[in-house]
Amino acid sequence: MPAPPNPTNSIVVSVVMAVLSVVVWAGPVAAAQTDTEGAAPTTPALVGVIASGEGGYWLIDSRGEVEVVGQAPAPPPPVAIGELSVVSVLGSDPAGPVVLVLEDGSEVTLVASAPDAGDGDPAGGASSEPPAGALSGLIASILIEEGSDVALVPACAGRLAVGFQAGQVLMAGVPWQDLPGAVGAVSSGRLGGVVVMGRPDASVADFLTVLHSAGEVPVLVAVDEEGGRVQRLRDVIGRLPDAASQAEENTPEELRAMVADHARAMAGLGLDMDFAPVIDVGGGPGIGDRAYSDDPVLVAEYGMAFVDGLSAAGITGVVKHFPGHGRASADSHLRLPTTPPLEEMLAVDLEPFRRAIEAGVPAIMVGHLDVPGLTDGRPASLSAEAIDGLLRDQLGFDGLVITDSLDMGAVTARWSTPEAVLAALGAGADIALLGDTTELDEVHSAVVAAVESGELAPARLAEATARVLRIKGLDPCTLAL
Repeated sequence: MPAPPNPTNSIVVSVVMAVLSVVVWAGPVAAAQTDTEGAAPTTPALVGVIASGEGGYWLIDSRGEVEVVGQAPAPPPPVAIGELSVVSVLGSDPAGPVVLVLEDGSEVTLVASAPDAGDGDPAGGASSEPPAGALSGLIASILIEEGSDVALVPACAGRLAVGFQAGQVLMAGVPWQDLPGAVGAVSSGRLGGVVVMGRPDASVADFLTVLHSAGEVPVLVAVDEEGGRVQRLRDVIGRLPDAASQAEENTPEELRAMVADHARAMAGLGLDMDFAPVIDVGGGPGIGDRAYSDDPVLVAEYGMAFVDGLSAAGITGVVKHFPGHGRASADSHLRLPTTPPLEEMLAVDLEPFRRAIEAGVPAIMVGHLDVPGLTDGRPASLSAEAIDGLLRDQLGFDGLVITDSLDMGAVTARWSTPEAVLAALGAGADIALLGDTTELDEVHSAVVAAVESGELAPARLAEATARVLRIKGLDPCTLAL
């Protein structure tokens, strides 16, 4: 990071960036052991947290003393913020602020806590400019309350209003001509994402411009743009061949370039996410020419070329349908299909997903599939064994998990929409995908009520919210101020 200029406001940004650089999503940071025997009755207040730059972070107390947390060794003075060293610390009153004086003469004020919360913004607080150092103070307060081994990003997300969190984990299909009607749901925070349905014309770009400006937090706009018969935008930005033809007629490099061109046109319309590619192995019921091949290695190679092409234009690709629909017994739009047993799936169908995860795919859609030996008659989309167990723990995926649409026959035969949403979130999904907005109010209220009653763990909702915000390029520790 370049050294910040002299004005104090720029230095405050530097502090925020320094703090964010240590909010490591991959997991909690181990705390250094501290001997507390003989501690004075009144311990100096913790007033700030800054990055060490070596994988840990430093807690600054009101005396200006630094305690190291994490794996980094105790740093020799001077402490650095960005590329500027702290040359002195002013202020020793535990109730007051502490000012760090940087080597260029500028000052940064750290405060012990964030502003009081009220109503009106994602955190439930009044809309006002937080004081300098408030981000450090928020993180410090979390560390004090929850311990220094807490995972900071989900902890910050948990400070956001429950209603806001509930909205972020809900996405719904909206016919393109009805997109203006979704503005209210987005602006109120009840809906965090929309899927553009139907066959839009060029005016969809104007609708999406309005939608993107509707909320305090950006809405996530997705579309099914696989190519072939599953291609919503063909009348606006042209056609892509189906997946089978993509693999037959192009090298992976050629496909990557083709998709990148197509994705730039998608981004120009206001799209953020593509529910593609399909990386199922084989063209069973409901899949057909949507699959690249019967060869899992080839499927992975072409699937990631597609994802890379999307990424080149800033579009998030969502590979689907985990753990593999290609050899399932039926179309999940109609009823719950059964896949081959888990042992066979691990050897064949899961191989493209394993390779995609190793390549850093950002998002995975979980299908409505019963996997013998894994899901015990439940759809994988509602199964903790499939999501938390197989996908997260066994395969090591830490990205965004989205359900397939919960209005499909595989789900609706046994679960109401609110029941399915709560089951999916409880199983580890980060976004529950609704077929439309008809039941949005009921579903949103059900999620809030489930958290308040303990049916849905607050930490699970916070974890899902944090992943959604990460895809949107937002940090919950900033929103929580």
